[in-house]
Amino acid sequence: MLMMIGVCSFLSGVPLPMQDGVRPFAPYSAEYEESRVQKNASGQGDASRLLWRVYRDRAGRTRSEIRLTSEEGPLDVAILTDPKTFKAVLINAASGETLSQSDLISRGIPLPSSSPATLRLPPHRGEPRSEDLGIRLIEGFQCKGERTSYDDGTVETWRAIDIHLSQILLSRSSTSTDETETRWFNIRMVDPDPALFAPLD
Repeated sequence: MLMMIGVCSFLSGVPLPMQDGVRPFAPYSAEYEESRVQKNASGQGDASRLLWRVYRDRAGRTRSEIRLTSEEGPLDVAILTDPKTFKAVLINAASGETLSQSDLISRGIPLPSSSPATLRLPPHRGEPRSEDLGIRLIEGFQCKGERTSYDDGTVETWRAIDIHLSQILLSRSSTSTDETETRWFNIRMVDPDPALFAPLD
C-alpha cells in the first residue's frame, strides 16, 4: 500500500481513463511534452522541458515513461497504473527493477512536478473571462478550443472531441513570470505491446 501511495504522489495522477460503460478503453501510444520558461525580475528566463512516452491498453492500464537525470547520469523510469485494481508500480524501464521514491531521492534525482494526467498551469489572478475558439484539427483529432483571460495573463486549451481520447492535446499559459506549453503528439490508436504492462500482472 505504501508503494502505491508513493507512486501516486510521485505522479499526482497518471492518465487514468474512466471506467468501462462510461467511456471505452481505446488503446494508444503517444508522446507528451511540457515546456516551461520561468522569468526572473530581470526578465531573463530559466527553461525546462519534460518529455513522456505514454501507453494505454484495452484494459485501461497505462504506462508512462520519462528520462530523469542526475549527477550519476540518466535513468529511464516507467510508472504503470491499473484503474480497476488501483495498483501503481514505479520501475526502472531498462532493467524492470521495482523502484520507490526514496530510491530516486537517495540518488539525487529530482521528481517531475507534473505528469501527462496533471495539467499544472501557474495560478492566475482576477476573474476569468472565457472565449470560444471553435474547432481545430490537432494530430488528426478534432479539438475544441477555449481561451481564458485573467488580469495577469491567459490560458488557451484545445481538447479532443473524440470519445476515445478526451485529452487536452494542446495548452498554452502565459503570465509576466511564466510561460508554459503542453502538447500530445505522435498519437497512434493501436494496441501497445502487452509485455509493457507485465509489471502489473
